[in-house]
Amino acid sequence: MATTISDLVASNHILSSQGVLDNYGHVSARSPARSDRFLLSRSLAPGSVTSEDILEFDLDGTVVGGAAKRVYLERFIHSAIYRARPDVMAIVHSHSPTSITFSISKVPLRAVTHFGAFIGDRAAVFEGDPEGKNPTLLIANNELGTRLAAALGDNQMILIRGHGDVIVGPSVSIATTRALNAAKNAKVLLDGYRLGGEITSLTKDEDNALTKLEASDQEQREWTTLKKSVGGR
Repeated sequence: MATTISDLVASNHILSSQGVLDNYGHVSARSPARSDRFLLSRSLAPGSVTSEDILEFDLDGTVVGGAAKRVYLERFIHSAIYRARPDVMAIVHSHSPTSITFSISKVPLRAVTHFGAFIGDRAAVFEGDPEGKNPTLLIANNELGTRLAAALGDNQMILIRGHGDVIVGPSVSIATTRALNAAKNAKVLLDGYRLGGEITSLTKDEDNALTKLEASDQEQREWTTLKKSVGGR
């Protein structure tokens, strides 16, 4: 448990320092002790999160032991995906500007770089206000969370129209590096469109092969370096 909490704190600090998380994004991890619970900070700017701020939630988004502290309104993003996806061990929700750009465009966000392979052929865009009943676009209840998890399906990333993105992974380290690399992939793709002409995406075989390499020494090297940069070990 202590290692997971340490990684979760480090992820918040890394993604904040790298500009992927703003003051309202968040990162969670499935509890290593109980698969029907997850860990998430109290409602706090990611760059300020400490181990003492980490709370435990059940898969309905309720704080275990009572809500003694203010919690994120969008904790249902996490609870719903953990319910639907037993393979997911960590989740990042960001308001990355590059993700928002693609969320409002008919131009798809797709994998064009080595480290963006997990995105695949096209990142789906979730509509958070389909009937004009959710003008805040926040995923602030279990119904919206369940719809978002269904739209994500078996994919590793989904965009939320006008809002941001959700990225999942089999560990805190991989979810964190995916969030960083999604932003980099989006920037490269935007730069490619500015050049004009045809864009060459990764093939399906390349996506699959490169995604399998994420848990290799290459991914661990990136995570270790990033964690040290924010004072972790």
